[in-house]
Amino acid sequence: MQELELKFELSKSDVKRLEGEWRCSNLASGLQATTEGLRMLYFDTPGHNLHAAGLSLRLTRRNGHWLQTLKADQPVARGTSHPVELDCPVPSHEPELAKINDKQVRRVVEKAVRGTSLHPVFETVVQRTRRKIKAQSGKLASETDGGAAPAKGVTEVHAAQLELKAESAAGLLLAV
Repeated sequence: MQELELKFELSKSDVKRLEGEWRCSNLASGLQATTEGLRMLYFDTPGHNLHAAGLSLRLTRRNGHWLQTLKADQPVARGTSHPVELDCPVPSHEPELAKINDKQVRRVVEKAVRGTSLHPVFETVVQRTRRKIKAQSGKLASETDGGAAPAKGVTEVHAAQLELKAESAAGLLLAV
């Protein structure tokens, strides 16, 4: 599945404000916002071969289950990205490359990992708030994250994402 998304790094106060009601004339929020705790482990090789190949491999723990997500073709330019996102459930916190259902993408991942190993490179534990939004020309999803990233020099994560769910890309761009 290919997505179109806008990503933002925000201050803690900006995340709180964005988690509130949307008060823009051309947007209408849908169902009540939902908030859940997520643990995300990001994997790569010691030489960061996945990153060099334009890939991101993440395992997310939510609702007692693990979900493996591989994102490909994900350069972010001016805050937008248009990645291919491949999700599949996995039984534990270990990646399972054989479960990547796109054969071409799986071969690229296997080539990047060949002769080395995958290990967690960082972890985030966040509270994610999701909201469905109806714009004039499409359906969007808003996600805001606030939490901890126990890594060198990083203690907190504050970010937001608007993702196009249906209709035209203009709906995503009109929203901001």
